[in-house]
Amino acid sequence: MVGQGARYRVRRAIAEPLKIAIIIPTRDRVELLARCVESIVSRTDYPNYEIVIVDNDSREPATLRYYEKLPHGIIPPHRIIPPHRIIRYPGPFNFSAINNYAVRNTDAPWILFLNNDTEAIDAQWLTSMAEHIQRPEVGAVGAKLLFPDNTIQHAGVTLAEKGTAAHAYCHAPANTMENGGHLQLVRNYSAVTAACMLTRRDLFEQVGGFDEMQLAVTYNDVDYCLKLRQAGYLVVYTPFAQLRHYESASRGRGKSDPAEGRLLRLRWPGVIAHDPYGNPNLAWREENYGPPAR
Repeated sequence: MVGQGARYRVRRAIAEPLKIAIIIPTRDRVELLARCVESIVSRTDYPNYEIVIVDNDSREPATLRYYEKLPHGIIPPHRIIPPHRIIRYPGPFNFSAINNYAVRNTDAPWILFLNNDTEAIDAQWLTSMAEHIQRPEVGAVGAKLLFPDNTIQHAGVTLAEKGTAAHAYCHAPANTMENGGHLQLVRNYSAVTAACMLTRRDLFEQVGGFDEMQLAVTYNDVDYCLKLRQAGYLVVYTPFAQLRHYESASRGRGKSDPAEGRLLRLRWPGVIAHDPYGNPNLAWREENYGPPAR
């Protein structure tokens, strides 16, 4: 247990470091992918993982040359060749379908969904997430994601009828102690972003994975987390897993789809109206929440 002023961090030993499949969907923009992969390889102290790149119709010569240099190259999706491999998912962009397909073509008991426009900052990031996914009551774990200017991109997802779902403390300083230092504490949320989300294969299969039919682009991660919550599992945010997130630099996922937002509100009206992990004393902002506006 590590003390931090008035706060304490409980460090959980990893009872069994199960294999984690790090699933990274991508299409071209090889400079983003290369930075992401290199950061994982050079800044990950977790001992048991594989990188699974899911290629969605890349065309640029630089991307194809990069693939040729990676271990094993591009292989048929049904062959399991650890530790790093590439599988193809052709056709229109469907974030949910791409990730569901990748999960079906891996055998790891733990699954990390990771955007190609992320970059690991320190070596403990994956171990810090694994500490919690090994807990039987936990269904998903999210990380602290930072914009390039070192402000918050993601520190958990809050729900409200006004904005459906938003990232807590978005654009706040990374080390802010606002609202009693919630940002710096391990805590439960209703949802976390799949830009960096660790979950268990058995639970992913149990709740049906991501909704590729009706939530192809946005809110699929929120819907998935709410299905886990409905099944009785916790969704955890840890600030001790930190990554840089050059948000939606490659595929433009930063803009929500109004139709998918309406569907989410119809599907989960109760929890969106009354987020059990939100605080009615904190004012909702467009992409944030914080102290009441003055």
